[in-house]
Parts: sequence; C-alpha cells; structure tokens
Amino acid sequence: MQSSLKKSLYLGLAALSFASVASVTANSSNANAAKKHRAAKKVTYKTTDRNLDQSVVFQSTGKSAVYSKPGTVKGANVVATKADMASKANSKSTGDQFMAYQSAVTSKGVHYYKVVSFDKKVRGYVYAGGVNKVAGKTSTATPSNTTGYLNSNRLFNVAYGSQFGAKLKNFNGINFSTDKFTVNDAVSVRNGAKYYNVTDNNNAMINGWVNADYFTNDTPQAVKDSQSNAKAVKVTFYDAQGRGVVLSSKNIQPNSGFYNLGNTNYTSDQVNSAIKSALVNSGYSYNDNSFYNVTKGNNNPSAVQQGDSLNVNVNKENANINAKFTPYALDSQSNGSVSSRQLSSSDFAGISNEQLNEFASYANSTVPFDKYISDFFDNGKVWNVIKDGNSTYTFDKAATMKSYNDKLNNFKKNNSNKDYTFADAASDGLTVLYNKDTTDNSASVSNVANNDNTNKLFNVVTPAKTNTNANQDLVNKTVKDFNSANSFGTNADQFMAKKSTKDVNALLNAKNDSTVTMNSSDANTLTSLLSVAGNDANGNVVANDVKLANALNGVASSLDKGATSDFFNNVKSALSADSALKTLKINDIKKLVNDGAVGTLNSTQVGNLQSMLAHHANGNDEVQSATWQNWVK
Repeated sequence: MQSSLKKSLYLGLAALSFASVASVTANSSNANAAKKHRAAKKVTYKTTDRNLDQSVVFQSTGKSAVYSKPGTVKGANVVATKADMASKANSKSTGDQFMAYQSAVTSKGVHYYKVVSFDKKVRGYVYAGGVNKVAGKTSTATPSNTTGYLNSNRLFNVAYGSQFGAKLKNFNGINFSTDKFTVNDAVSVRNGAKYYNVTDNNNAMINGWVNADYFTNDTPQAVKDSQSNAKAVKVTFYDAQGRGVVLSSKNIQPNSGFYNLGNTNYTSDQVNSAIKSALVNSGYSYNDNSFYNVTKGNNNPSAVQQGDSLNVNVNKENANINAKFTPYALDSQSNGSVSSRQLSSSDFAGISNEQLNEFASYANSTVPFDKYISDFFDNGKVWNVIKDGNSTYTFDKAATMKSYNDKLNNFKKNNSNKDYTFADAASDGLTVLYNKDTTDNSASVSNVANNDNTNKLFNVVTPAKTNTNANQDLVNKTVKDFNSANSFGTNADQFMAKKSTKDVNALLNAKNDSTVTMNSSDANTLTSLLSVAGNDANGNVVANDVKLANALNGVASSLDKGATSDFFNNVKSALSADSALKTLKINDIKKLVNDGAVGTLNSTQVGNLQSMLAHHANGNDEVQSATWQNWVK
C-alpha cells in the first residue's frame, strides 16, 4: 500500500510540474506576441502647413539628408545624402540655397520641412534641424551717380538669389538699350553679387532688378550711334604735334543739337564745349577755336551749322594731375550739435608709388570716386581708421558719398551738365568725412608711417612740410587754379565772377604782403585778376556779388511783375551798365543769385529773377549777348 501511495504521489508531482511549465510557456508566448504586435506599428506623417512663406531663404546645416518622405517613414528614399548637404552648408552658390514650401510632422512628433533647392536639383523632406533660415539679401549703397544705362536686358522681378523663383521680366521685345535708367535701391545677395532696382526714365513700366555689373554711367555706343544723324557736326581729331595724324572721328551735338532761338548756327561757346566733352577721358586737350570748318572752307568759330565737318587740332596731355582730398573730422558736442574741422595729412598712413599712381590722371578725365573709396577708405583699407592726437576717427562712407553726390549735382547744374574732371577735383578738393570714435580704436589704425606720397593727395598737409604763410598759400593756389581753368577757356572775368568781396579783399591783402614771393608771370596774373573786381570811391574792392546786389536793388520794382518786357529790359540794362557784370555768363549770375547776392530784394522778386534765369536757353551766354532777348515770351 505504501508502494502504491508513493507511486500516486510521484505521478501527482509530475503532473503539477508539467502544468507549471506549460503555464510559463504559454505566458512567454503571449508576451512575445504582444511585443511583436507593438513593433509592427507603422510611423506615419501629416502635412501641417502647405503654404509656407516662399520668400524665406534656408541654408543647409549639413546635419541631415533629404528624403522622398520624412526619414523614418516606410519607403523613404535618400534624395541628397548627409555628405551632399554638408557640402551645401558651406556653399555660397545661389543654386545651393533652399526654399521650404510645406511643413510636416511624423506620428512620433518629429518635424520636417518639404524643401526645394534654388537650382531645383534637390526636392524632398529634411529634418527641421537640417536647415536654417538665413538673410537672402542685405541693403547696400547705391552708386554715386544714380542715373545711367544698362548693358543688358536681364531685369528680374526680385534680385536674383534673394529668394526662390526669381524670374526674368518680359517686355515684349521693347528695346531700351538707349534709355536712361534711375537706380532706386541696391542690395547684395549671399553669393556677393550686387543688384540695383532700376526704372526707365522714359517708361516707368520698364523696371526691375539688374546685376550691378550691367549698370554704367558711361554713354553706351548705341546712344552715341543714335546721335550720329544729319544734325550732327562731324569732327575729325588731329594730333597737333603729329603732322596731320588722324586720331579719331566723332559726331557731336553742340547745345544738344539745337540753335538758340532766332539763330541759324551754333555759338562758338557751344561748339567749343561740345568738342571738349567729346575729348573727356581721351588724354587729349583742346584750345578754343582750334578747328577748320571743311564744309564752309573757313575757321569762323561762330558759323558752324548742323551737318558741318570740322578738322580739330588737339594736344596730348600728361597724366600728372592728382585727385586732391580734403579730410574733415566730425566731433559731437555736449549740446547735440556736430562740429567739423580739417584733419592733417600727417594723420594718414603712407602709400606706395604704385598706389599714388592710381590718383594721377589727365586733366579732362572723369574722377573714379567710388573706386578711391573702395580701395583706400572702406572697411579694412589703409585710410579707414586714423589717429588724430589721442583720439581715433573712422571713415563715414554714407556722409562722404552724400557730400560728393550733392557736390556733383551742383557742379553739373552750374556748368551746363559738364563732366566733373580731375582738373575740377584738383582745384576744389574731394571731401572725406570721419567720425570721432567713442572708444579707442587704435588697433585698427594702419601702422604704415606717413610719407610724401600721402601728403601730395591731401589739401591739408603737415604744417612742418608746408609754407605757414597763409597769404603765400592763397596766392599760389589762386594762380594755380586760374592757370588750370584758363587752359580750358575760362578768362579772368569768368574766374573772378565766382569770388565774393571777402575773397577778393583777402587776395588783395595777400598781394600786398611783403613776405609773399612771386615771379613776374604770377604777379601779372594776380594783378590782372584783381583789376577785374574794380574799386569803389573809397578804394575798397567791390566784387561781382556786391555789384550784382546793387544793380538789382535799382530795378527791384520791376521784379514784381514777372517775366515781362519791362522786367527783362530793366534787369538787362542794370547789369549791362557795369563793365564787369556785362561780361558775366548766365551760369555765373545764377550762382551769385543762388549764393545770396540779391541785395534787398524780397522773396517774390528773387523768385521771378531765378525763374527768368532758369528758362534761359544757354548758360554760357553773356548778359550783353543778343540771345538774352529770347527769354521773354
């Protein structure tokens, strides 16, 4: 019986063990099945925004590849590898920039952008951290002269590279190669290219963004060719020292191709001015009336007509005129005002002979002011930061360019749109402005010592290297300026017309200064210039500004009436009565009036006078010329 009991006990334990094992096995299988079920759950995604701002620019960070679907979604294929995106992260190429036009999120909460590269070679989904927003463009300076021509018809709706989808504008084949354009705005894009927003001066519907390389202030050949018509005067230039060697031929348009009202030919001033304009940047100069009229068979300078052919003698110039700079320091005062004072050339670092040669050119060459600024004054350049005493000063580009543009516009206004040349810049100086630094910026000052090359380029030089006699300096400068102006046809009357009574008195004092030394030629020149101004009953100098004011005071009442014959005749008589005033040209009188030489005239009278002057056909006509009478209508 015991044997039977043991047997039953063993069988019971075996059954219990088998049941336990079976239970454990069953539970383990159920757990694995549940785990397998969870692992098989698919990652999905949904689009959260289908209309992102497409003007925003993105750049790769190099941290993520681009996929056909969000990267963890089944079926996502690599469109651009992580290595490809890393190379684009450091690229400045416009094509390697991206635009994001949709956003998406996976079921795991991971955010993606749907992007396309600017060159459209890469399109797909990228992890949101795989790209960064960047500035597609930055504002930059417009050119110093904002009016010019385009060398290309490639005008875009936005600056190319500033955002995705920049497109060329279609103007249906309109030819605007000879039109003048005005620059309204300027930006730089990420690859360093500069773009100008321009508008056609003849048709405002023609506008857009053009690469700055395609904008020029130089007159294109197409414009020059359009002026070569039946009205043009045909000019052949001969080297005066070359025994009849022909240099070139051009068509010119004196007085823009129009005679003064009532005339059947151009004036000598109009012809001479047009010839000189044609020689700008040529390296050749011209003396007034140095031509032979082949058509007429004479050398009468006042008988040139439209269609005539002229043989003109010109002289080779030496490229020995330096541009001159006048530097000013701008110091903020405690009351909020800003004072200015001239800086010394000793504050400026020296330059090499090669650099000095950049500033030398022909007298009638135009001044490349923008290039001088970028090469010598811009950030990091030799004259960007200077030290004056214990203070440092940094170049103010915006203020300097505004000053230059204002000067250029006034010069053209007062000189019948004449080009501003090296001869002009050498006589009156190119203003450059510096702001006083609030902290010491000595680390940015060039360590190159000042030298004579630099001193040659600045009107304000180191006192130890200049004549400290102000009267001597005034005499030297006046004689030099007149000789330069005279070589371009300006006589003593015209030169002194721009001098005020204060200027002439200072020059008279300098002439009488016993410490001033002059050779006989300079002394004769100075005497001639001073004799033009004249004296009053007390022996005091009376310059043209005072004479003009006195003359206008005498006819003030007629200036109330506007541009009537009585008004015109009284003004003409008043000015013609003085030997100096009657030799003035209209532009000279405009300048004197604009500078305040109007005596006791009220604002209405001054306005009427300025209106009359503004409507005169030719600023080079003298008061006593018959063409004055053509103003009054």
